[in-house]
Amino acid sequence: MFAVELIQLEQLLMIEKSNGMRLAAEKLFLSQPALSHNLKKLENELDCQLFDRTRNQLSINPYGKIMLEHSKRIMQEIASARQEIAEEKRRQALKINVGFYSYAFQSFVSPQLANALEQSVLECKINDKPHLSDELKDGALDIIFSDCVCGGDEIKTVKLFNEQVMVSLPSSSEFTSRQCLYFGDLPKLKIYLITDATGYTDWYVNILKAAGVEMSLSTGVPFGEYLYTKDNIDQCYFTTSFIIRFVPTAARRVVIPLADGKASRDVYMSYKKKDAERLAPMITYIEDNVDGLFNSSSFLPYFLFPDKTKNLLFVDDK
Repeated sequence: MFAVELIQLEQLLMIEKSNGMRLAAEKLFLSQPALSHNLKKLENELDCQLFDRTRNQLSINPYGKIMLEHSKRIMQEIASARQEIAEEKRRQALKINVGFYSYAFQSFVSPQLANALEQSVLECKINDKPHLSDELKDGALDIIFSDCVCGGDEIKTVKLFNEQVMVSLPSSSEFTSRQCLYFGDLPKLKIYLITDATGYTDWYVNILKAAGVEMSLSTGVPFGEYLYTKDNIDQCYFTTSFIIRFVPTAARRVVIPLADGKASRDVYMSYKKKDAERLAPMITYIEDNVDGLFNSSSFLPYFLFPDKTKNLLFVDDK
């Protein structure tokens, strides 16, 4: 079995660089006999002599030159690997695992956070609120943004804002002059409903059920189709006060709030109290910029050009 140790390669390189055993041994803080023994061991492993020996002098031979070149490349690769590992350790030390309750929140907010926290690496994922809470408690996530309070004495939860369901109506609708809509109005509308939007579909469905709307009367569409068609349909669809802060209302449509307690929810930031110091830059930035962070379109350059935000990673998107 071929078994060459890295230290043998390092010593080989030093012998060649020092033009002899004596000086190489001094630089390596070894005795000359110990260095000679290690060289002989390497030659035995390779089944060839690497140096020609004459009168206590070494002269590298063709076999030695081959081994020397390979040794240089191997040591360069090792040095490169060590550098990459050191960089990854730095990234891991700076990484913050962030959980979001919705694609909208992640898309609009995470680029702003990553841009403001350039020294941190944000690894983001979307999940439903029970899983977010469990992952926060288990340590898989460092901080979560959710529409429910994450319980436990070890958890700190901060309310960020209130999110209100809005109804987007075509301008031809009879309801466009209203200041708000009520649950009793929903059965009169043709609803265009997203079927796979984590953080929103379940909320919208519960509202329709509470309003007594037959789900068969709603048009169910996947998220991708909804994004492509929503501005040009003659049906109504739900959006929220949070989403319309970032997405302008299309021409020929009117957005009206839905007035009912079930159509309103608070959004929170939660993290473990013991992590408060480590997460302080993010927590402080969010608390100091609540109005701007959740009420502006400053996310747009980073949303359109995510490659510009090198410290933002997305995983396990739903």
